[in-house]
Amino acid sequence: MSARHARALPGWDCGDCGQDWPCAPARQEMILSTPPASLGMQMAADMTAAARDLPGLTPVELHRRFLGWLRSSPPTTGRLDLPVQRAAEVLHLGVMEQIGLILQESLAGDAMLRRVAAGAPLDDIYDLAARLADVHAKHLLHCEDVRVALHGNVVAGFVAGRQPLDPPAPGLLADYERDLIAAAGRFAPGYATARRERDAAAPRVPHYLLTHLVVHPDYRRKGVATGLLTHLHDLLDALGLPAHVTTTQLLMRPLRAHGYELDLAADGRGGSGVGMWRRAREATPSLRI
Repeated sequence: MSARHARALPGWDCGDCGQDWPCAPARQEMILSTPPASLGMQMAADMTAAARDLPGLTPVELHRRFLGWLRSSPPTTGRLDLPVQRAAEVLHLGVMEQIGLILQESLAGDAMLRRVAAGAPLDDIYDLAARLADVHAKHLLHCEDVRVALHGNVVAGFVAGRQPLDPPAPGLLADYERDLIAAAGRFAPGYATARRERDAAAPRVPHYLLTHLVVHPDYRRKGVATGLLTHLHDLLDALGLPAHVTTTQLLMRPLRAHGYELDLAADGRGGSGVGMWRRAREATPSLRI
């Protein structure tokens, strides 16, 4: 457990956010870092200790707080068919805090981030990823369409993007970008350049800009990304709306399986990464995602 979102005794509050501990960020961090069996034993021991310090809590309240949120391990084999929902509809599950932690792990290995921070110690890269993930978790829901694949109360993965229909206020996007650049710290010049290049690679026609497709480490290779993309594309096809993504060579093949093609024009727009384009399907664009 890191120093952030640690329990403050004897009140059992979060020392970082002040919520009842374990708060949502602490829960997700422990899920990511602790084997399920060990986590269950740890939470049971904490529940016993909290019962002594917090005599006003009933056994039911103690169980709900310390053990009720635990999940069983995801299947080690086979594929999952998980429900996909708008993040805004399940905020009570702490989905944005979970997204921030999943993003932190993903960003630490992101090719663009590694290029921007080339030569920096790994600790600096992980710290940069954590700061950027915090900004994304703060702004993402206000500026983009965010949908999560849920396994119980756990975010197994999420997809996010922006569309030309019902766009956010320009000021919201500007604040988002400003906070990202500020969070980049000494890497801000290179990071700002990389983001400008990515934006320059986007097509100049109305489209859905796919910005994030991230799967929790425990749920990879279980069909979660496929489920998220299928859900998203069903919605886009109902709108007759094409999609664009800037990705890496590694993800080109799976994206091709979902109908994406190389955006050959992206090279002329100075973009970094690989631009891929999914054509619009025949539909009457009268809905909203």
